[in-house]
Amino acid sequence: MSSPAPSRRWIGGTSVYFMTEDGGQVDQKNLLVTEIEAAEDARPVLYEGEELPSLTKDRFERGQSVILIPAFSRAHETYAIGAAEFPGLFDQPFMGWITGVALDDLERVRPMVFDSSRGTAHEDGALVLHVKLPADRTANVEILNLFEQDGFGPEISFTGPVTFGEIAYILLNQTMVRLQLHGQEQAPVA
Repeated sequence: MSSPAPSRRWIGGTSVYFMTEDGGQVDQKNLLVTEIEAAEDARPVLYEGEELPSLTKDRFERGQSVILIPAFSRAHETYAIGAAEFPGLFDQPFMGWITGVALDDLERVRPMVFDSSRGTAHEDGALVLHVKLPADRTANVEILNLFEQDGFGPEISFTGPVTFGEIAYILLNQTMVRLQLHGQEQAPVA
């Protein structure tokens, strides 16, 4: 596989809800562009179907990976249930998000990811940008959660040992239930 020319910019998906210097924003006119200034090289790879568990195989020896997966796709389900079992997933910083669309648009617009290096759009699969970092740099991934429990649903608790995949599956289904209950006229999203 040939790599596209190194670039520090990667257009990965449309962004309806995202963080800016002014806090959380809603924007349906622009694309989210991530610039990784320290990148020495970058390699976008689309992993589909049975390739999904091998999404770390193309990464650089020293670097980080950024993943985008369309919401409600088969890749979303596969990742949510089985990612903790994917070989090497926790050996390097690995971060990303599930792409989506405004809830009002779910019936007419499918969540997608966009590979700007090839000019392609995908409704399924995991688009991963593998980034090579210089020897004097390391990536650090932190979690930013803008949400707080609103008291609407039951508190989620687990008893006994559970896998990451089981937790992700439960949380994914909790989200689907909340979408169904809040959008009373919409059918559950599956």
